Amino acid sequence: MRIFAGIPFLPFKPHEAVQAVISSALSGGDYNFYLVNAYSIASASKNPAYRELLFNSQNNLADGFPIALLSKLGGERLHHVRGPELFSNVLKESQNSEIRHFFLGGSEILLSSMHSKIERDFPGVKIAGMSSPPFRKLEPAEVIEQDELIRKSTANLVWVSLGTPRQDIEANRIAKKLGVTVVAVGAAFDFFGGAKKEAPKWMSTIGIEWIFRLFSEPRRLWRRYLIGNIVFLLEVVRKRKL
Repeated sequence: MRIFAGIPFLPFKPHEAVQAVISSALSGGDYNFYLVNAYSIASASKNPAYRELLFNSQNNLADGFPIALLSKLGGERLHHVRGPELFSNVLKESQNSEIRHFFLGGSEILLSSMHSKIERDFPGVKIAGMSSPPFRKLEPAEVIEQDELIRKSTANLVWVSLGTPRQDIEANRIAKKLGVTVVAVGAAFDFFGGAKKEAPKWMSTIGIEWIFRLFSEPRRLWRRYLIGNIVFLLEVVRKRKL
């Protein structure tokens, strides 16, 4: 375990993260994995409940080049585990296995697109179920209905894509309530299903993927990247001084 900006991280390489998710699902463990990036840390700095959630997690993965880079400069040495790649690689490695996937988040059109692509690209992957919840806080009756849907699907690996921090909070709740492995995977659904275009590989490699995303959705993401990155850097500096 490594501590960065006051948050514990697993120092896993990408392939180790894939195996950790697969092993957890096959063991029937109620683990929840978080793909923590600069925006997560910036959000946690202003949200005590969210910060406590990340602080108490034993399965945080560094999903962001800035975290990987700054952690290495500081000696913690965390590896960059991209959510979209983790998602695709777990699907690939779980072909013809006993893993049963449930996908929570995204629109019905997006989920349908994902379903078709999984069947085409990863034959043998077991899809237990899919659900497109409303883009708001669920009513108690809706939460019960959602939980029952997941339970009846007999899924042992639930992927949650609801945006930060909602997806992390929901992943924690589902894992504890239903006793399954849950991964809060960010925008992986959008990229995999074709709703959004991924940055070129070279941009991800050198850590400027955020620039591509910012120019792709400037009105939605400008605050996240321009202000959020400043808050992230200030939080990193503050924690190193404590």
